[in-house]
Amino acid sequence: MLSHTVKKSHLCSYTDNFLAMRQEVVQVLHTGGLHWVTVSTIGCKGNNKINLYNSLSHGISPQSEEQIASVPFVDNADHLEVSIPPVVQQTNGIDCGVYDIAFATVLCDNVDPTSRKFNRRAIRDQLW
Repeated sequence: MLSHTVKKSHLCSYTDNFLAMRQEVVQVLHTGGLHWVTVSTIGCKGNNKINLYNSLSHGISPQSEEQIASVPFVDNADHLEVSIPPVVQQTNGIDCGVYDIAFATVLCDNVDPTSRKFNRRAIRDQLW
C-alpha cells in the first residue's frame, strides 16, 4: 500500500470556518483532469488518516491533495496521512466514475474495496 503525507499548508483558508467532522467520511473527488477518485476515513485508525481509492493509477494529483486537505475532519493536525490501497484497475480511460461509485457503495456497506473484484459491465447494468 502506498502512502502520502498532505501538509496543512495545502488547506484552503475557508476551511478554518468549519468544525472537524467526527463521523466516517466517503467522498468521490474530481482530480482536476478527466478522472475521479474515492476517499474515505472508513477503516482508518487515527484522526489524521484517510484512504484514497484510485482505479487508474496509484498516485495522487495536486488537485486531489488540495481537496483532501480541505475536507474538515481533522482537529489541530498539521498533516494528513493518505494511504492508497491497491484496488482493481480499470482497463480503459472512461470507467473511473463507475469504479468510484462501486468503491463508495461497498465502503458504505463496511466492505473493504481491496477485497472485491469489480465487473465494469455488471456495475453499469446496476446503475442503469
